[in-house]
Amino acid sequence: MKKIFKRLLRLLGVKLGVALVCTAVFCFANSATALAAMPRQTGGLVVSPSQLSFTISNESQDISSSITITNQYNREVSLQATLQGIDESSLSLIPKGSLEGGLRDSLTVGEAEMRVPPHGVYQLQVQLRDPSALAPGGHYASLVITEQSNAAMAASAVRPAVAISIFVVKSDGLRTDMRLQAIKTNQGLLGLPSNVKIAFFNGGNAHIVPRASVMVLTKDGTEVAKGIVNDTSR
Repeated sequence: MKKIFKRLLRLLGVKLGVALVCTAVFCFANSATALAAMPRQTGGLVVSPSQLSFTISNESQDISSSITITNQYNREVSLQATLQGIDESSLSLIPKGSLEGGLRDSLTVGEAEMRVPPHGVYQLQVQLRDPSALAPGGHYASLVITEQSNAAMAASAVRPAVAISIFVVKSDGLRTDMRLQAIKTNQGLLGLPSNVKIAFFNGGNAHIVPRASVMVLTKDGTEVAKGIVNDTSR
């Protein structure tokens, strides 16, 4: 019985091994077929600058600035440019909904739809018309450039898009009012704090970028540690 059982095991092992090899070859063949059906796309879109800033006054005339779009693909791309508002309540620069306020009538783009040839460059103009009519303070928008569907894209593909933040500040009537609202550290009974959280309140009518430093001093005024607030804005 033992000899018969061993023979069965050997026989089963050989069959199982063959089955595994066949499965692996089948998967590899399927992968190769899938890769052949979906050619790899190389290149991309480069958009610069990443943001536009306009500083205006009551005497300002129409102003324009350009966005450079570079097509690094080996194919032509069709693009669409739309102006959108931003979610100011959440303190983010994420595009949200249609453009509102004074910028709705003042801010325009040169072309809403454009085609950029392979490895070509396109200059998209952004115009601010009649800026003197805007209210004092800050106005914000987002320019969203989206690639349109084409034959090289799968039906379910996600269309690439990029957003450029637009800041418009009217200096006449500009009001700044930044206050320190709260400060909290992680200092324990022993040791120095390693983290400080600071809340600022902006009571003005334009955006602000807080810049400050936090220092830890001994009783005699000797500095033993220092940190920078919002160090990415330096």
